[in-house]
Amino acid sequence: MERDLGLEQLQQGIYAAFKSWHKTDEGDSPFANLVLFRQQQNTTPRKATNKILFQALESLSLTHRQEAALLSRHFLDGEKMQSIAHEKNIGEATAYRWQNDAIAQLAHVLQAHEREARAQRQSILAKRLERPTYTQLIGVDSQIEALLVVLLAPGPPWLIAIEGLGGLGKTSLADALLRRVIDECLFDEIGWVSARQYDFNPGRGLTPRQEPALTAEQLVEKLIEQLLPDTPRPDSFSPQKALALLETRLKQQPHLIVVDNLETVVDLEALLPTLRDLSNPTKFLLTTREKLPYESGIYHFSLLSLNEADTLQLIRHEATLSNPPYLQTAGEAELKAVYQVVGGNPLALRLVVGQTHFFTLPTILADLSAARGKQVEGLFTFIYRRAWEQLDEMTRHVFLAMPLVADGQGNLEHLADLTEIDPASLRDALTWLVTLNLVDRRGEAHDSYYTLHQLTTTFLHEQVLRWQ
Repeated sequence: MERDLGLEQLQQGIYAAFKSWHKTDEGDSPFANLVLFRQQQNTTPRKATNKILFQALESLSLTHRQEAALLSRHFLDGEKMQSIAHEKNIGEATAYRWQNDAIAQLAHVLQAHEREARAQRQSILAKRLERPTYTQLIGVDSQIEALLVVLLAPGPPWLIAIEGLGGLGKTSLADALLRRVIDECLFDEIGWVSARQYDFNPGRGLTPRQEPALTAEQLVEKLIEQLLPDTPRPDSFSPQKALALLETRLKQQPHLIVVDNLETVVDLEALLPTLRDLSNPTKFLLTTREKLPYESGIYHFSLLSLNEADTLQLIRHEATLSNPPYLQTAGEAELKAVYQVVGGNPLALRLVVGQTHFFTLPTILADLSAARGKQVEGLFTFIYRRAWEQLDEMTRHVFLAMPLVADGQGNLEHLADLTEIDPASLRDALTWLVTLNLVDRRGEAHDSYYTLHQLTTTFLHEQVLRWQ
């Protein structure tokens, strides 16, 4: 929940802070949920609380001098309210009413201070994110809410993996989630590290990045640059010392760290020991095309393709932004035809929308179905090539048979009859296909079946035959 900035809560906190001004014990601060409090480092909670209160009083004195003086004399200097009332020639009840009014004014000042601190903090944190590749995400609200429940839980899981086929929007979902976290001040600190080795644009294809695959040492180095930019570095700054420095920071208060585009199990397995050392109370949100189901302590969140309604909404939204000829006035039947070929893969849908600047929808869909054209082949290469090359002959045989299975009918018995593969080998093949998110496992605990994304079916009809 967003930290409350309501005036009533701030007034209660201010009064509690005044009452504790001269105490020596270090109990919980009434300002503990404020960014202003979190910014006070290398000091005690009592000193941090008093500093926030004193700075608010100084600001109040610029516009409400008498109110600030009343609060300072009574709470900071310890003068009895009876003495102050006598000096002012008013009743004690009136003096206490003035005090309450002054605290209300001070709450307005503290609210303004906190909003300014939040805005500055939000600006700093937002700069750690990459530039978003979307203008509006569609069909993800429930997914963001579900992930927030897991991330905001005070205990485990500490590692959460968003898993799914390429192009479904795992990075976009993580980005939108962190922007929500920043806007609502749900975590004090966030970090973002990318393991992406190439970029893909539907029109330009693949563009390799210069950075090597992410190592544990590089992860630590990038996080220190973000989270500890002003910390002095010793002359001999070894990877072990860097890890210890970062671990100390992440153990002091909860952070939310995204490690984006862990494309292979090898990438994730290499980083897991370091992530485990750095977690708790910090949480790590990972995006990956591959599952790691046998590693303990990882919460698996599968990102599925958009349904038909959300797909049509995304197409119309993209058409509104780019204003391609004809697509603005396309009927629902024409857009449903796109869904039948492409499914709900946002990246592929953006390719279709972009192509309508040059060709008609029937031509574009025919090219996709036949895997014709540089852009189409680039899309299939980006989404499927790495996974396809990891399949052995038997697993490819099972994969190629999947389009023959009617939706909801692909249980183990039916697939065994279709592929003529023994049950044990079939289970091995399906395990790997599901791990690579090439095949989805659906159904219940006692009645499961296996199915494909619509785009994967389109891919298997033509493109994969050329790779063979």
